[in-house]
Amino acid sequence: MLAVVNISISMGVVSSLTSSSQTSRRGRPRAEESPASSDELLLAALRSFATHGYDGTSIRELNQQLGVSHNLLNRRFGSKEQLWRATVDRFIGEVVTELAAVLSADETDPLETLRRLIVTFIEVQARRPEIARLLNVESSIDGPRLRYLYDRFIAPWSATADVLVDELVATGRIRPLPPGTLYFLIAYGATGMAAHPPFAKLVGVADPTDPAVIHAHAVAVADLVLTPPSTNT
Repeated sequence: MLAVVNISISMGVVSSLTSSSQTSRRGRPRAEESPASSDELLLAALRSFATHGYDGTSIRELNQQLGVSHNLLNRRFGSKEQLWRATVDRFIGEVVTELAAVLSADETDPLETLRRLIVTFIEVQARRPEIARLLNVESSIDGPRLRYLYDRFIAPWSATADVLVDELVATGRIRPLPPGTLYFLIAYGATGMAAHPPFAKLVGVADPTDPAVIHAHAVAVADLVLTPPSTNT
């Protein structure tokens, strides 16, 4: 009789453990079991950093919104600072890759190279308007994140553009611009249409997400910026 009781108790424990295990599996998956790809996680992080800023982004809330384990982002990327860096490396790196393709093309005219860089930059940013919003936030806060953005991404490409601009100004093909003007016009002004669609619609842009509209906008910006000195008014 005692043996029967022991067997019954043992079977009950096993059944309870099995049921508990199955119940836990029905909840959020553990970090190592999550089906979410790194790109999906980083895109969610980009949107949060762009909307709420670095300080306003909560890793705990981001995990909740994603419906994943509470420690998934920490397990995948480390600290909040490391997640931020992984995010900008991924998506600003995407912009850099497309700009590098422009420079590697067989184009010998510096004016056309600069024109294509401007158009490409605006079009790529429009596909990820969160990048412009993130840059708007971080550019107003002096600190290590701004320095990271500047040293890793902005400074090298500003130097590349400066070489082209200096050559074109020296040969009289474009008018000289004050330091920083070209960058602010392109990186902040020209990307604003895709970054702020509600306002763009208010000022008459029919669909600021339409690639054809973005392309026409990018070409118009390049034409305005690269106006020859002889056409100054």
